[in-house]
Amino acid sequence: MDFDSLNLVQPENDLTKETAELASLVKPICTQLFSQLNYPGVPHVKDEAAASLLDYMHRRAVQIGVTT
Repeated sequence: MDFDSLNLVQPENDLTKETAELASLVKPICTQLFSQLNYPGVPHVKDEAAASLLDYMHRRAVQIGVTT
């Protein structure tokens, strides 16, 4: 679906193009939400595990014919 063709009222400042500003606006909301959920944060991944995952993803991409 092409959302631009819906003729929705666009705000003066389109935050989809201003990612830093959007992030600064939602950060306090997300921080408070995660705090209330007692969310510990993202898990820490060992370098070997990340390298293994990237290797697997590359092999799968080659298998299914992904090109750049």
